[in-house]
Amino acid sequence: MSSHADLLVSTAVDEGRLDPETCTRVAAAFAEASAAPPADAAFTLYVLASSRPRILALPPTVAIEVQLQLLAGLGPVADVSLWQPMLPGLPEVVASVGSSARTRGFRTLAAATVAGKPPAGGRSRIQAVPVVRFGTPVAALVARPLPDDRERATSFLLECAATLAPLLERGALLARSAQRDQELHAASERRLRRLGFDLHDGPLQDLAALSADLHLARRQVGGVLDAPLRTIVLGRFDDLAARLGEIDEALRELSHSLESSSVVDRSLPEILGREVTAFDRRMGIETQFTVTGLFDDLTASQRIALFRIAQEALTNVRDHTDATEVSVKLERLVDGTRLVVADNGGGFDVAQTVVVAARRGRLGLVGMNERVRLLGGTFTLNSAPSAGTELTVVLPHWQPATAAAGLD
Repeated sequence: MSSHADLLVSTAVDEGRLDPETCTRVAAAFAEASAAPPADAAFTLYVLASSRPRILALPPTVAIEVQLQLLAGLGPVADVSLWQPMLPGLPEVVASVGSSARTRGFRTLAAATVAGKPPAGGRSRIQAVPVVRFGTPVAALVARPLPDDRERATSFLLECAATLAPLLERGALLARSAQRDQELHAASERRLRRLGFDLHDGPLQDLAALSADLHLARRQVGGVLDAPLRTIVLGRFDDLAARLGEIDEALRELSHSLESSSVVDRSLPEILGREVTAFDRRMGIETQFTVTGLFDDLTASQRIALFRIAQEALTNVRDHTDATEVSVKLERLVDGTRLVVADNGGGFDVAQTVVVAARRGRLGLVGMNERVRLLGGTFTLNSAPSAGTELTVVLPHWQPATAAAGLD
């Protein structure tokens, strides 16, 4: 029986929509398999589908859209929308299914429902139920029932409202985490920007002065040495000058990478590609960088987090492995973004390494995990001695629930 529910959920998630024909066909097959009346079978199938674990694992905004698609596909409603008050008396649509689900009538009824003052009388062709959390209406589910089917539509709406309440709460928690993350990132980026300025105004200027002194010393020493010895000594001066040039270039790259504006203002593939190219040039390690999909809708916090994590991962490869090959993959998923950094180095015991690093105050891995956690994502580190290392970060698609509603 659950296979019918899984089929509907997979279709809604993988294809991004659930058409009525698919729902009708699957509901008919479910009714035949369960030997139940079609109306009862449709409600049972909806309850099963709306509680599938795959929906609960989705980002809240995506999960809400799937729930409304299931309601519209299996329930006796033509249009349905979820409204949440952003300002008193002014609810905004969170998600909707149907061409008329965002009209002024839906919004008016949603405002009254959230306020606990639903209009009296049964003349309205639409109906609403509150989405309640801890005894307080936090949103309104509004729908247009099919003719002569209001009572059964109410059962569907109440069931849907019960599944939406925890999703809205999780969305609110993620929003607060995102706000806190933005504040933490802002403070971190200010420190990094200051460090970049300090590098430019301090060590880089000192290197420039040292380079000028070295050139002056070369001319002075070259003028007092005989030819055979002059060639050897001046060659050594040239080696030192070349080394100074490499240090200067490395510090300038570091100073540039610390500028938060370059991370926020440019596309993520561009800044990651530049970082990978610089790593390849400095270390001489064969590094592959692949990009799949578009990333224009990532938030500033997400771009900064993914960039800094990739930086930290490459730094760990440089400092702690003997890898000869490194791959960096950036992929757009249906419900988020994935970053994978892998190498063929010697690997390590993850649990032991994290404990030792924490005791020594080296919190790179812990910091990466915390960045991801604050953005509602997942952080995975797979490694073992002689088996290489693979770091995977998945951040969910983020769409604020305060998107303006389109009113007819």
